Amino acid sequence: MLRYLTNILILLAILVAISVTGCNNIAQEYGMGLKETEKESNREVLDSIINSNDRDQGLVWASEKAPVLELTAKDQGITFTVHQLIADSVRVILIASWEDEEGHSETTGGTNPSIKQASSQLFTSSSTWRVSRTDDGKASGIFLFYTSLDLEKETVMVEFEEIDGVRGDWSMEVPVFRTGNDHEIIRGLISESDGFEFYVYELILGSTATSINWGLQDTIADETEKRGYCLVKKRQWDIGEIWDSPFFSRIILEDTLVLMNNKEIIDSYEISGGGSSKSSISSTEYHLPVKEPSELKVILKNIVMQKTNPVKLDIKKSNDKWKEFAREIEGTMVKVENIDLNKGEIVLSYQSGRLIEMSSPILKDNQGTLYEFKEMSGEIPELDSKMEEIYDKQLEMEEAATIFHNLKRYQTLYFEALPENLDTLYLSFKEAIFVSDKEWVIEIPYY
Repeated sequence: MLRYLTNILILLAILVAISVTGCNNIAQEYGMGLKETEKESNREVLDSIINSNDRDQGLVWASEKAPVLELTAKDQGITFTVHQLIADSVRVILIASWEDEEGHSETTGGTNPSIKQASSQLFTSSSTWRVSRTDDGKASGIFLFYTSLDLEKETVMVEFEEIDGVRGDWSMEVPVFRTGNDHEIIRGLISESDGFEFYVYELILGSTATSINWGLQDTIADETEKRGYCLVKKRQWDIGEIWDSPFFSRIILEDTLVLMNNKEIIDSYEISGGGSSKSSISSTEYHLPVKEPSELKVILKNIVMQKTNPVKLDIKKSNDKWKEFAREIEGTMVKVENIDLNKGEIVLSYQSGRLIEMSSPILKDNQGTLYEFKEMSGEIPELDSKMEEIYDKQLEMEEAATIFHNLKRYQTLYFEALPENLDTLYLSFKEAIFVSDKEWVIEIPYY
């Protein structure tokens, strides 16, 4: 019986290998019909489309391995050429170029293909694409479809109904080059900490990329007062445009998913989809391929949280002067820099740490009188000069992040005019948003 099962498994392995090899043979045959000079010329065209220093090194590796096809279709004075179509268990890569011989001026319209692998199955347009153009009417594109093709499919239909706003038909049948039988799919892993459950719903180890579908669930979302914090309920900051800017993407990386392979970080290059609510967040992320899985781990960190209890600042006078007030909140030093009672202004500063913003302020005096809040604004005085310094010195991202992180940020609160005889102010914030220092780690079993 054991020998029988072993023979069956060997037969299945051979059939899969034949299927993959057969697909690649068809792709190779298209390249075989080209002369050597044509192959070299086409390779030069392909190399001009793909940057060897591209962050997506899985794509670069796959393109170097795959044959060059040079399949063309012409309509409406536009010649469309497919150079390569590559597939693994994570995605399909289409590399193409086109030339506008009639000089259509419209270049803002759609240029996004779809792939059909069976009459009943149509993949919609690619989820990611990169298009570059020249002044002489030539353009090229790399189109990524984050889906897997059936293993037995040797060809697919590439459908193009619009190029640069011009409607037409550039459909063609294209052979599939497979980078290998790499369907390593791991599902259903979990790590729990402090009422949060971190899931890896699906991890796919492809030969050109690694796909990780993950989620974080707050299992006590309706009873978080005792814990003191929950997942952030919003993604836009209130302080103003200067704080709601790419600045924060450099200072604080939200929802950072780290893939580690034997203590080496496998870089990520794209996030596709995802969502959030008051009790959960989820996302699908793509990392570079893992060539030799060893001690594989998925680590989730830098999750944006929100305090569930108000943050209170008690500010008092002594000898007709406001006492210096400073308090550490989530590793950030918060100071009261200035108070102007006549204008109803209170200026706070934030420096370092993990606190992003405090909002929805409430101001009372020692008699319990509530003062109306008007608005608030944010300012980072040294931001522009530091940006120039980073650009001039061409600093790495980690160095730049450290500089940004230590910049002093000012938050000005505007209330109605306050009585001049006040000697005590009770300032509280309903919302305080910060980056958690917690980490969730899942070790990936690999057989």
